[in-house]
Amino acid sequence: LRDGRLGEDAGDMRAGDGPADAGPVADSAPAADGGPPGDGAVDAGGPQRCEAWASPASVGQAGEPLLLEASGVVAGRVDPSRLWLHNDSGDDAVLYALSVEDGRSLGRFLLLGVDAVDFEDIAAGACPGEPERACLWVADIGDNGRQRAAVRVHVVPEPPAGASPGPLRPLGAVTLQYPGGARDAEALLVAPDGAALWIIDKGGEGGVSQVFEAGG
Repeated sequence: LRDGRLGEDAGDMRAGDGPADAGPVADSAPAADGGPPGDGAVDAGGPQRCEAWASPASVGQAGEPLLLEASGVVAGRVDPSRLWLHNDSGDDAVLYALSVEDGRSLGRFLLLGVDAVDFEDIAAGACPGEPERACLWVADIGDNGRQRAAVRVHVVPEPPAGASPGPLRPLGAVTLQYPGGARDAEALLVAPDGAALWIIDKGGEGGVSQVFEAGG
């Protein structure tokens, strides 16, 4: 993380031109019974798609009374038994930890020096330039009015397993600008090694979303 940016070129994001650049996609909808897509699905390479899955099961309820509008969730890499969540806009820069086992609250963690505008998603990956260290990447990318000149992704070292609630100090923030002007986005993906990230917008007219890449 250098000068508030991820690498030298992270200030600008690159975007695909639409479906033609999006790579292989499934050409059939999921089965009516909620099972995997039909035979028309295309294998995009890499890890194999999930061919079957179990029915959802309730293991508990979120035991955090201040988690009123959860907007992002990710399982920890340091401690996979802990889920990390945050509220949508209107909350302070706070991460909430819940137990994977039963949803009970494991505490609130304030991000020091962060002024939250509109947190929309959270991802887990390596810290920039430190592939053996785990970080939480918090995407302050919401922009319903498409008025923000830039958005930020805050990079926070993940606390050790069993850490008590308390303040967290981010390593810094990746400040990004979209090509062609502001976008309203709600999804963040981070490469496992922390070397690149992707932001997916909500789509404009025609309902076509774009994927924007930084780093890599």
